[in-house]
Amino acid sequence: MTCIVGIETPTGALLAGDTRVVWPNRHAAIDTKLMEMRGAAAGFAGDARVDQLLKILGEIAPYKGEDPERWIVTCFCPVLEVALEACKKQTKILVVKDDEAWPIESVCLVAVGGQIWSVDETLYAMRSRDGYDAVGSGAEYAIGALYATKATDVESDPVKRAHVAIEAAAWACPTVGGPITHTHVPRVPKTGRKK
Repeated sequence: MTCIVGIETPTGALLAGDTRVVWPNRHAAIDTKLMEMRGAAAGFAGDARVDQLLKILGEIAPYKGEDPERWIVTCFCPVLEVALEACKKQTKILVVKDDEAWPIESVCLVAVGGQIWSVDETLYAMRSRDGYDAVGSGAEYAIGALYATKATDVESDPVKRAHVAIEAAAWACPTVGGPITHTHVPRVPKTGRKK
C-alpha cells in the first residue's frame, strides 16, 4: 500500500511518494516507489512486483516531446503490460475480494510532458483536470490535502505541497509512511510537424 502524488507545475511535473511497505511488516523500503525514465517518471501503488519487473524487463522509449497521451499509450503501456503479465505468471497470485478472484492490482502515476497521468492495471490512462492526482491507499487523503492547499502559500512550492499531502495521508492511513521521496520531470518542448 502506498501514496503517490503528482502535481503539474509551470516547469514540468512533480512526483512524490512514501516508502512504507506493509507486507510482511511496516518498514521503509530500501528502494523508492518512483522510477525515473528518460524524459518521464512513474510512481507505483499496489503490487510492488510490477514496479520491479517494469524496471528490469523493458526498455521504455524516451519521451522526446511528442503528445504525452500518445507516448503513454504507445511507449509506456506496452512495457507495463509485459511487466503485469510476467508478474501474473511468476507469482500466480490473485487478489480475493468478496470470495471472488481478481487480477493483480497495480496503478501508477506518470509524469510526462508537464502532465500527470494515472494508469491502472487495465492500461487505461487518465489525466486529472485538477493539475494534480494521487494513487494508492492514501490517495483520497492526499487529494483532499492537495485541494486544501490550493490558493495558499504552500501551492507555490510543489515539493512542500506534495510532502504535506503525503504527510496527511500518512496521518490518516496506517499503510502510508516512511521517508518521502520525490522527482521533478522538466517539461519537454513539443515536437511539431511542419505544414
